[in-house]
Amino acid sequence: MIESRYSSALALTCVINIYKRSISMFAVKLTTLCLVAFLVSCSSMPKLNQQSLPTNYSLENRVDYLTTINNWQINGKIAFLDDKERKSATLFWQNNPNKNTEQLSLTTYLGINVLEVNLAEGIYTIEVDGNSYQNSNIDHILMSLTGYQLPSQALKSWIKAIPFSVNDKITYHSKTQLPESIIGSYNNQTWDILYKEYINVNNIPLPKQLTIKQDQLTIKIVINQWMF
Repeated sequence: MIESRYSSALALTCVINIYKRSISMFAVKLTTLCLVAFLVSCSSMPKLNQQSLPTNYSLENRVDYLTTINNWQINGKIAFLDDKERKSATLFWQNNPNKNTEQLSLTTYLGINVLEVNLAEGIYTIEVDGNSYQNSNIDHILMSLTGYQLPSQALKSWIKAIPFSVNDKITYHSKTQLPESIIGSYNNQTWDILYKEYINVNNIPLPKQLTIKQDQLTIKIVINQWMF
């Protein structure tokens, strides 16, 4: 009886050790996979061509100041919501008009690329679901792929909380004097942009959280890092 109990205990110990080793190997493989995905995504990011910044930023010259900053890069998260579904992704967006280039990349939390947009020599290339599309009109491609008229060009201004056109209407916060909302127009559609939070970048307040709405479509953006 004692030998039987000892054999059972020994067998159970072996099973537990095998299970622990399996869990350990799974953790190592998962960590390796995440690390590789992170390194691949980082290595594909182009270098930002930084520009000389104007001096003497103030609330009074805020719009003019930020209008001159065209070379910028953001990292964060983006979510698209409508009456049917919600989709979210990690966001990387670099605007480099001095070199006439642009790159936008949406990836899953594991680093899998679900959408990539590149601008070179006046032609936009969009890669999604293993397919590639090219056109000089980014709005035309996005409309055909998503069914939505997205404010692709206006968003480059709204992302900095400045108007895209002279017809955009800005509402300022009574205490901070920073934009609280913008009612903007793009391609004959009205968009509502709400700014929930700002962060200081080189002593310049820039949006951290914003929501963009048009009809049944809502776009939420959280920016974790600004570079320019």
